Amino acid sequence: MERAVETGSTFSTSFPITSPDACNAIGQRYFGPVVLITSARCYSTTDIFSAGFQDHAIGKILGVDGNTGAGGANVWEHPLLGRLFSAAGTSPKPLPDSPIKPLPKGANMRVAIRRTLRVGAQAGTELEDLGIVPG
Repeated sequence: MERAVETGSTFSTSFPITSPDACNAIGQRYFGPVVLITSARCYSTTDIFSAGFQDHAIGKILGVDGNTGAGGANVWEHPLLGRLFSAAGTSPKPLPDSPIKPLPKGANMRVAIRRTLRVGAQAGTELEDLGIVPG
């Protein structure tokens, strides 16, 4: 986060939540051909799975629509941010010293807390708002 503030980057630096060694420890179990079928109703975790499938050239993606639903982030709304800054998340109101203040006139906002980034040929491309274009 400090580097994002320092450099003016839109997002913080990405980092894996599971070590690549742990992810690859199982090894490949099936060596036959595979195809993944997607639609625009595929969203969120399905977007993440489809991106990994495509980025690692596991097989072809057959899409019945032009792309998947374009999920991939944890989106939090302003009231939730306020609750998270309250005493152990138990109070509906933020603590007095919380950086999260009520917005005027009932306004609301949403932020992407965690974004999912592509690897391989699409390295660094976000899933949110873009989805996966089938091959």
